[in-house]
Amino acid sequence: KERRGVIRLPGFARALVIASMTPIALTAGCAGKVFYLPSLIQTGDYGTRSEARFWPGVEPPLRLLWQHKVDSYPLGEALFAGPLLLQLTTSPKLHAFDRYNGGRLGRQGVSEGVCAPPRLVGSSGALLILAEAGEKPILRAMNRQTRKTEWTFAGAVCAPVAARNDTVIVPLETGGLVALAAGDGSELWRAETVAGLVAGPTLSGDTVFAGDLKGNLVAVSLRDGSEIWSAEMGASVRSQPLVDGGRVFASTGSGVTQAFDVQTGEALWQRPLGALLTPGLALADSVLIVGSSDRVLYALDVEQGGIVWQFETRGAIRGAPAATAETVYTGSCDGFVYAVNVKTGELKWKFRLDGPVTQSVTLDQKAMSVTTDAGTVYLFGKG
Repeated sequence: KERRGVIRLPGFARALVIASMTPIALTAGCAGKVFYLPSLIQTGDYGTRSEARFWPGVEPPLRLLWQHKVDSYPLGEALFAGPLLLQLTTSPKLHAFDRYNGGRLGRQGVSEGVCAPPRLVGSSGALLILAEAGEKPILRAMNRQTRKTEWTFAGAVCAPVAARNDTVIVPLETGGLVALAAGDGSELWRAETVAGLVAGPTLSGDTVFAGDLKGNLVAVSLRDGSEIWSAEMGASVRSQPLVDGGRVFASTGSGVTQAFDVQTGEALWQRPLGALLTPGLALADSVLIVGSSDRVLYALDVEQGGIVWQFETRGAIRGAPAATAETVYTGSCDGFVYAVNVKTGELKWKFRLDGPVTQSVTLDQKAMSVTTDAGTVYLFGKG
């Protein structure tokens, strides 16, 4: 039985108006109080690490602004959505918090288990995309204001989708990429891959990059899905590709990070690191940042792949790091979140959490968020 995309609010209805943002409108009806999510300032690819970029500001030392418990283990990192912070859990529920004061705004149940982090799609982030598991797995697009399912797509999807404005790129667990129109879910094109995909694709310019479980990194046209080039990485591709100018980077399940020419697919360098690497990469100040299950955060030179510096924690690093112009943030299974100098690898700041971190760190222009395996969402900032 389908559940509508409703977040029910305890107590009374309230309105929050943020300057330069669409207000959150709360109204009462026969179904209870309904939470209308706001439009976003940003456009394009929400919540994914596609093209290499870093955020201004958010430099340490940071202050804990608030923390909240959710009902179970987090599924994916927290998602900034204008004045909201959203966290999906394996229960499965989507929790919503007021990012400015930490107020718990509600939680939305999902009819089936979800096996990939949610994504906001469209020029104003109007659609929430959920990959639902079950006997008949589907991708569901829910309108955040009307609470209705706009469309569904049949298929097993257990890696994050990529999106830009009116196009959604879907990585299929059974193999292949599918481009859907965000408005109605109609299929625009389909590109075959040799094997299934467990890492999200990347959009950069007019090209989609993705890696499969047989170790093939492919570049296909965003226009029609035609193959531009394909390169062999030697082992399953376990990270979302990251594009920086003329290079595309990705990591394998065998612990190797590689760089390729973005136009031709020519291999530029490879760096064996010998452990399970994070599913996402970060880049700042001409170094590529990757975390590892060997407890080390590595900075690699983007030109040659040499190790510029290493920062060691006391636990495995499972979630993707995130970087500003000066700082890289990472969580660790040792129960700390760290801020490290991008140029030198020296510790700038750290904070003890209530449990290990296996999800990625999330940044926006004024805050940093991390969720622990103990089910606590933390928000840090300068306020």
